Amino acid sequence: SSRGTYTWKINVTNQATGKIDDTKTLLVTAKDIYLQSRGAVSFSSFDTLPSWTQDPTGSWSVSGGVLTGTDKSPANKAGSIIYNASYTTSGSLYLLVATQLSTTGHVHWGFILARDTSNWIFAGIYTDTNSYYLEAYQVQNDKISGTASRGGSFTASGWATLFAVYTPTSGGSSFTIQLYTAGGNFSYTASLSSSGLYPGLTVNDDDKKQYSRVFDNFIASTSDPRIVTVTGLQQGWRVELYDQTGNLIARATADVSGRATLGVLASPITTNGKIVIKDASGNTIIQKTFTQIVGGDTYTYG
Repeated sequence: SSRGTYTWKINVTNQATGKIDDTKTLLVTAKDIYLQSRGAVSFSSFDTLPSWTQDPTGSWSVSGGVLTGTDKSPANKAGSIIYNASYTTSGSLYLLVATQLSTTGHVHWGFILARDTSNWIFAGIYTDTNSYYLEAYQVQNDKISGTASRGGSFTASGWATLFAVYTPTSGGSSFTIQLYTAGGNFSYTASLSSSGLYPGLTVNDDDKKQYSRVFDNFIASTSDPRIVTVTGLQQGWRVELYDQTGNLIARATADVSGRATLGVLASPITTNGKIVIKDASGNTIIQKTFTQIVGGDTYTYG
């Protein structure tokens, strides 16, 4: 029932004499698939409202498994924010969240790394009611400091996945921002003169008309949340990831190092997900259900 190597001894007893005619000692290795490491330091599928810091209070709510943020901040404040004050980043961080695109209003929405409720840095999306832009800026004492660093305009629709890599630098920080949409992907890189500590989200409506934006499956991680890795395999073995209703989320084949990389961008947080390992002929070696499988996880068979 536990992983490890065990010594077994087999005896062959002569029923006529009652004596042992032969004996053999062998080693038996018991293997399992288990979570080796989790890169996610803060994550939520928003089935319930996480107990994060909000400002202003009441700007964020959960319904139907998604998080809705409404800019209820006053005219002198750069948006409503929510962040996880229980984790402090000291190095690079990957950020991922699903969001529903909308051109309603002049709205900025996406990731923040906050120092407190009045100072943070932002990386995300801006719409001018016609097009979208990827952008980054910093907020000091509730005001956007300077001009937002903004990429070129583009159009898109539906749900999308916003992804960013935050990197502290000697003079501040940088963001590499990517947006994955059904119609195409977009990217932008920006440098800021300040850095942040606590990962979270914001909705900032320039016109203060209390516009909202919707989010799902937020992950802040020290490893890439777009993938789940399985190691300890033989080259050519196959790995499949299923959700709790049996739908296939991702599959991959182990490389020469025995590593399989599953792309989970479309489903970065899977509740009661099942990992199935098969040999090169398709025979099941092992399968196991985990309470939560989170992008950035590494699982090992051994």
